[in-house]
Amino acid sequence: MTITARQSAGLVASSAVAAASTLLITIIAARATDDGAAFKEFTVFWSIFFAAVGVITGVQQEATRATASPAHRTGARLLSIAALVGALAALCMAGLLLFAHARLLP
Repeated sequence: MTITARQSAGLVASSAVAAASTLLITIIAARATDDGAAFKEFTVFWSIFFAAVGVITGVQQEATRATASPAHRTGARLLSIAALVGALAALCMAGLLLFAHARLLP
């Protein structure tokens, strides 16, 4: 499947809206917090949130690709592979949360 010019423009526009929204939220958070510690805590949360979104987006794309076309299946156990990938992603996110809590937050 090929992406058309219109679909590509829509993707660029939605990415620009997402980037502008993220910047706006960061600016609002910086002005709303009185001390540096509260803003530091917010930025750690915001970073972990976007890391989680990135992981989930990648897993979603690959799961869709693996299950979209039955003609390309080679007998792989999709459910067990998906469960393994999900468990590994959850472990990575849990480790990242523990690291952030232990090292970055007071």
